[in-house]
Order: sequence, then C-alpha cells, then structure tokens
Amino acid sequence: DDDDDDGELGAEAERAAAAAKAETLKGLGNDKYKAGEYSEAVDLYTAAIDTAPDAVPMYYTNRAAAHLMMKHYMSARDDCERALALDPASGKALLRLGKCYQQQGEWARARTTFAKLLDAQPKNKTAHTELATMARAEAALQRAAAHRDAGRHAAALTEVESVLNECERAKA
Repeated sequence: DDDDDDGELGAEAERAAAAAKAETLKGLGNDKYKAGEYSEAVDLYTAAIDTAPDAVPMYYTNRAAAHLMMKHYMSARDDCERALALDPASGKALLRLGKCYQQQGEWARARTTFAKLLDAQPKNKTAHTELATMARAEAALQRAAAHRDAGRHAAALTEVESVLNECERAKA
C-alpha cells in the first residue's frame, strides 16, 4: 500500500532529521567545551541526548568530560556508566570513569578501571600515566605514614606535600 510506504518514509526522514539535529547540538557543545563554557556544553550535550532517536555513547562521554571539568564527579560517573552500557569497550568512558574514581579517592576502583582500559588499549598513554601517578602518590603516602609513626612530622609533611603536588600536576 502506498500510504504505508509514505508513512515509513516519513518516519525515516524524521529519524534522520532528529539524528542530524542531535549531531549539530553535539558540535555546538564541543565548541562550548573548547571555549571553557562547560555548563553550556552540558546543556547542549543533554539536548543532543534528548533529541537523538537512538542512544549515542559519545554524547554521554562528551557530557562526562564537561562534568569532569566542573568537578561534578557523580554526574560524570553516571554518564560514563551510561556510555559503557551502550558500548562496553568505550575507551573515553573508561578513562573518564577512572578519573572520576581517582578524584573521589576511590583509588582501587580507579586502578581497576584504568587496568580494564589497558586490557582493551595496551598503549593508552593516559591510562599508563594515571596509574603511575597513583603509584607514586601511594608510595609517598606510605612514606609519610612511616615518618609520622617515627615522630618525624616535618618529613611526613614534606611527603604529603609531594602527594598534593603530584595530584595537582596530574590534573593539569
């Protein structure tokens, strides 16, 4: 029946138009992100998510990146988890999820997440760097605890300051 064909074509055209609009919104979100306007980027990525006829993992990972920049770690985690539900091999989602865990002090979960990323992408430099940074920070904290326990408070403070500096460098 020609009417059925017209309805199917109309629905396909609507889906294609919605997908194109979602891509445009994502692009505008990317522009805001690059300009450091993270809240506006989140709004545009959200609009892309709401507009897209099908779930697109990249929209969630992009929004997670903007949330990370604003230190909205739980929102970023939620978006990473949504992206991973859609694409379990998403390197960007794993990397950003690991950073969320790291920033929230959940280092065991961060290590596990970065290791999972390295299983899929053994040459991922960022994951290697994050794991190395965490290892150095953990070693310095152990040295700080030993200094504290031995009554060497100045040395303990120096170690803690080195951890803080290491973490600040890692954020940059």
